[in-house]
Amino acid sequence: METLKVKLGVYPSATVLSKLVSLFSSLDSVAYIENEDGSKRVLAKSIIGLLSFRLRQYQNISITFYGDYAKNDAIYIEKEIRLL
Repeated sequence: METLKVKLGVYPSATVLSKLVSLFSSLDSVAYIENEDGSKRVLAKSIIGLLSFRLRQYQNISITFYGDYAKNDAIYIEKEIRLL
């Protein structure tokens, strides 16, 4: 298990959410996105989950990775999210 804390710097439009789903779908591990207090958690590979999450610009979120490649996937996602 590997956890990454991120602050969204972009407005989470449908295009951005679609790019996030594509990014997470390419991973070998399972990833979940949680809000700051941990009260809501969704599968990062699910467009419906991300839409129901109602992400906001400058929101702090946690991304938790599970699996054998969790550490590598966390490093990859951290780099890629900055490019959005």
